[in-house]
Amino acid sequence: MSASWVESLRELRVEFVRKCPGTLAEMGALLEKAAAGPGDAGSLEALARKFHTVAGTAGTFGFPEATDLSRTAEALIETDRVARGRLSAASSEQLGALLLRLGTVLAAGAGPAPAAPGRAVPASRQARVVLADDDPAFLDELQRALEHHGIGAVAAPTPDALVDAFREDPPDGAVIGAQFGGVPGSALVERLRALPGGDATALFVVGQRSGFLDRVGAIQAGADATFDRPLDEEAFVRRLGVLLERERAEPSRILSVEDDPDHAAFVRTVLESGGHVVKTCEDPKRFESDAIAFRPDLVLLDVNLPGVSGHDLARLLRQNEAYAALPVVFLTAETREEVRIRSIRAGGDDHLVKPVAPCLLLSTVTARLERARTLKGLLTRDGLTGLTNHTTFLEGLKTTWKRFSRTPGRGLALVSLDLDHFKSVNDQHGHPAGDRVLAALGVLLRRRLRATDLIGRLGGEEFAVVLEDLDRDEAVSLMERILADFAAIDHASAEGAFRVTFSAGISFLKAGTGVEEWRTRADEALYAAKRGGRARIVLAPAG
Repeated sequence: MSASWVESLRELRVEFVRKCPGTLAEMGALLEKAAAGPGDAGSLEALARKFHTVAGTAGTFGFPEATDLSRTAEALIETDRVARGRLSAASSEQLGALLLRLGTVLAAGAGPAPAAPGRAVPASRQARVVLADDDPAFLDELQRALEHHGIGAVAAPTPDALVDAFREDPPDGAVIGAQFGGVPGSALVERLRALPGGDATALFVVGQRSGFLDRVGAIQAGADATFDRPLDEEAFVRRLGVLLERERAEPSRILSVEDDPDHAAFVRTVLESGGHVVKTCEDPKRFESDAIAFRPDLVLLDVNLPGVSGHDLARLLRQNEAYAALPVVFLTAETREEVRIRSIRAGGDDHLVKPVAPCLLLSTVTARLERARTLKGLLTRDGLTGLTNHTTFLEGLKTTWKRFSRTPGRGLALVSLDLDHFKSVNDQHGHPAGDRVLAALGVLLRRRLRATDLIGRLGGEEFAVVLEDLDRDEAVSLMERILADFAAIDHASAEGAFRVTFSAGISFLKAGTGVEEWRTRADEALYAAKRGGRARIVLAPAG
């Protein structure tokens, strides 16, 4: 638990306690109105909402008895509303007693601080994976495969050396044999998870056709995944890449729809401690516009909101195909089973009940984000190179083109790129060697280009790149340097080492040019590079 997190939560508790007398006074006034004459339906509904809010918030800040009292009061009001549409004299008296007790409990001061949400997301650093296996040939093969995909790997000679590596500087990942140095891989995973920083490392266990119970045992010990040998290299690297990306990914954006400012502040404090960016939507009427402007990676929804239900907002969200896979987590004081069922039917992925422990809130959000990120990667990424696939690249290209049309004048270039004589590579060295060439180009492009540059594999040996804020000379110079670096790579095969080049055409977008014409001009420049002898960069004419 970081000192800053504890201090932030303490300040929120102090602010909550400070506002309690005013809140209780408002509730007392509402009770008087609701109990007068035949009953005031509006006051009764407002009183129920006040008790509902306190039930969710009080426990969050260390007042579990206040939560129980508020839920009892809320249930009492609901019973009278259903039975007679107003408060009975007996219920009014009970509610008055509950309010008095609630005031006593809240005046007693804050209870114990909730448990810390866990380690905050660490700063991004270069990926480093430790390999631990008794088979030297397998280690060499795995190390080469990872390096082809831009992942650095070092071998640990013994189980103790593996543990020491984690103690000194926890790596981003580890691949552990089902048996390593006489120690079961699952036992090593358990030891590593218990070390500082071990909770955030991607851990794989790899063995020879392990049985179901062995795989389950590794998962129970804390492994992220298990694989059998011989490895399915593409699936293995793709899964490892997803887990490594969770450490280096941009902060996730969380849209929290919450009308209680105290609980909204709690949610923000907890989730920001985990490295997330949080936006609070206090007015449900702004939900749609906030979702469009903020582009959340996950939505937190209360159920009981002024004028609308969180279930209605979730159904509205799910009508839009763009949000079909967006994680939606309900965070509400509602405990009834029928409300949970409605949460599921409305498209919710989870239903958390207030007061929620910070650890549970952060873990639930993080797990849902990670799964969504995995699914998105499978849908939008090329499995071999890790670059955006054809469909995703074209969508990104259109988005970039539209942005340029609103702010023309910036340098915006489309690079159409194609490997030279790639068919002969496959014919002479085999398709596995050809796949390694494609993967190597993907790694080089990701390394040499900026994270903001759009890079895609369009299919086969065809690639494309969008370069922003460069002039014509800078774009050509950059691609020529990448060509020189790629041409110097020695690719291995059974027939011996070989080298490959590529050709590329660059087209700068001009005001008034359509996206299809822009693509055509880049392709024509690429064809000119091919006709000119390959292994060269050609810039499309400015006119």
